[in-house]
Amino acid sequence: MKIEPFEMERMQSTWENLVDYDMSESGIRAVTLRELIEMGFDLDNCMDLPLGYSQSNGTIELRKLIARHYPGADIDNIEVTNGTSEANYMLCLVLLKTGDEMALEIPNYMQLWGVPLSLGAELNFFKLNFEQNWEPDWEDFEKAVKTGDKVAIKQKMLDIQSDKFALKEINKWPKDIRSQYNREIGKLYASVDKRVKKKIIQDLKKQGLKVSTKDIKMTNATNSSNRVKVGSDRDISVEYSFVDKNGKTVTLEYPLSLIHI
Repeated sequence: MKIEPFEMERMQSTWENLVDYDMSESGIRAVTLRELIEMGFDLDNCMDLPLGYSQSNGTIELRKLIARHYPGADIDNIEVTNGTSEANYMLCLVLLKTGDEMALEIPNYMQLWGVPLSLGAELNFFKLNFEQNWEPDWEDFEKAVKTGDKVAIKQKMLDIQSDKFALKEINKWPKDIRSQYNREIGKLYASVDKRVKKKIIQDLKKQGLKVSTKDIKMTNATNSSNRVKVGSDRDISVEYSFVDKNGKTVTLEYPLSLIHI
């Protein structure tokens, strides 16, 4: 296997500890243990924690917690990695082989350029337009994402707002890609639906009201611009309604940022 040089990381590792101002860093300044303690970190609680090798695919306890966020998943469906670089590498190893094609949006983390090439795959690029609020170049996208692709790096697909323009473009996508997109949207809303109903039932129980999940219906999901924005739940609120014991329709609104349970 011929491994392509990862030029960005090579530049960073060469210079990041020699310069006064690192303009290439995407993270934040590392904090000290003293600063962590001042923020409330319980150091004494960690004093008896063994410093040894952890389970390589993630501890059972951690994978159980992660699996709770994905309906139908269990710990055997969860793989914990050392950062996204390892996850990207494993994904490419599993899904790509010589002669396969992969669609890649740019700009991007260019590890996803080098690893597929090292595996003998071909890359098809599509650009994001700065002038259009980082919307994809749809002509490039349609050329890059072909039927039969093993991988489509499509994080921006799940950030598209469901306005008339986006829906028009989505309808132009190849049928299998459009179906895959619809499945992802379905999974997202199924997850939201399950979490919100659980939250509503918990809140109503505290008020002495008993309601089952089948009685609660989603009626609307909006963000500040009155459009659903898939992939970002910070501004979205979900509106639910149910009929109480007096026959009155009760409407509740929940910001998704409060429903990570």
